Amino acid sequence: MRGFSAEKLPVKGSLSLLFVALLLWLLPIRDAFQPGGDEGCELLKSFLFSSDFVLYREMWNDQPPLHTLILSAVFRVVGPSLPAARVLAIGFGGLLLYSLMSVVWIRCGRCAALAAGAILATAPLLLNLSFSVMLEVPAFATAMLAVWLLFRWLEERRPIWLVLSGVAMGCALQIKFTAALVLPALASEVFVNGATGVRRERFVDTIRPMLVWLGALAFTFVAIAAISGESLGTMWISHTHVVSTARQETTGPSGPRLNLSDLTDHLETVAPAVLGLLAIMWRRRWRQMCFALVFLATSLTTHLLHRPYWYYYYLHFIIPMAWLGGYGLSESVCAVRAAIGSGIAKARPMVLWFGWLGICAGVILVLDGGPRARRELDSLAILPRVGSDAVLRKLCENARATRWLYSDEYVYAFLARLRVPPELVVLPLKRFWSGQLDGERVLSCVRRYQPEQVLLSGGSKMSPEWERTDGTNYSVVCEDGPYRLFVAKRIATSAVERGERSKLTEH
Repeated sequence: MRGFSAEKLPVKGSLSLLFVALLLWLLPIRDAFQPGGDEGCELLKSFLFSSDFVLYREMWNDQPPLHTLILSAVFRVVGPSLPAARVLAIGFGGLLLYSLMSVVWIRCGRCAALAAGAILATAPLLLNLSFSVMLEVPAFATAMLAVWLLFRWLEERRPIWLVLSGVAMGCALQIKFTAALVLPALASEVFVNGATGVRRERFVDTIRPMLVWLGALAFTFVAIAAISGESLGTMWISHTHVVSTARQETTGPSGPRLNLSDLTDHLETVAPAVLGLLAIMWRRRWRQMCFALVFLATSLTTHLLHRPYWYYYYLHFIIPMAWLGGYGLSESVCAVRAAIGSGIAKARPMVLWFGWLGICAGVILVLDGGPRARRELDSLAILPRVGSDAVLRKLCENARATRWLYSDEYVYAFLARLRVPPELVVLPLKRFWSGQLDGERVLSCVRRYQPEQVLLSGGSKMSPEWERTDGTNYSVVCEDGPYRLFVAKRIATSAVERGERSKLTEH
């Protein structure tokens, strides 16, 4: 285990800040239109919460509240700003990179940390997820911060680091529960390496650190839940009933299940990780690499058994694979140096083989990872712009006369700064799978609010009966792709009258 020293901070911090600065410079943070599928949901929740709607009591939500609390606080300061939300998202991406490099540096050294950072920064989906206003990167960035603080405690044995680690982990769980995938690895780290330097003859000396850490975690978790009025019952139903129902309704390779080919498609990430596993077996560094191994095993087991599997869960594999890859590349560098130092002819065959494998993995990372990351940046840079969206322009035309909008495309409501019925602010498929909602209940709620504008898509979750009944009081003012925008006839009539009065005034 490598020691920690303060002079290492500027290197990791500088690289993380460079990562953040490049994304802010290269990506259209001001007006890119929804790079991530769930981005609109997080933006709309925070917008309504900043407008004094009560989370969980008025607004249905099956996710923890902390990210919404943070983003809504930003909105209260600068207004419901899309650029501000994107800056926050990219900041969490930088925190994830910094935290991973820090823990790998402490455990495996500088070379491994830099290689792990390069693998993570060029890994599939990392750039997209760091740019999107979604929960996965913030949750795991905070969880890896908890890991770094725990490693600081393992190095220095100062209780403050242990307490701060528990607090950070409690925050991570209150951003998204998937951060719990880190818990088995953290527990194994405490039990495997936490007893070093304490009196082993007393059981309490071994278990006390875990109790302190769990106490800090529990206090933080409960405090955030109490402040926000978190509804654990709703979350339990949504996250448990959906599993069995999703298994019945989504089958086959195209359904939301983990396909192992998803992990092997990107050789630039897999090759260094396999090299790391070989290095662990060769060097017998099981204890040193305990966290990464348990994290990867936990993610693999969980997603093989649990459904649905969404594309952004790939992050759960990227983090431990980047750690393993960084370690493998570092050991291969050591092998190459040893072979050169002793002479190629005199070097052991295993050293030579491992050096060549490391060179191949490094070449794959450079030739495949770099261009692939560049393509991902390019695809984000050419995303459609907010100002060019015809549906959004029509929504904004009647925004002043609109009290309520119904739409299950959340991003439109946020960008037009329009309120949606708070009971319908989040309409994920699992809310329907778990039996908490159906099309008829959505229709009933819409009728209560009588929205001035209704935006329907091809996959609308409202009952088709609306168009045959209530829809007769609306006019279709825009059709664009799968979207149809309805405006109440009373609003459309008022707009025409205003236009005529304006023309008379001009004459």
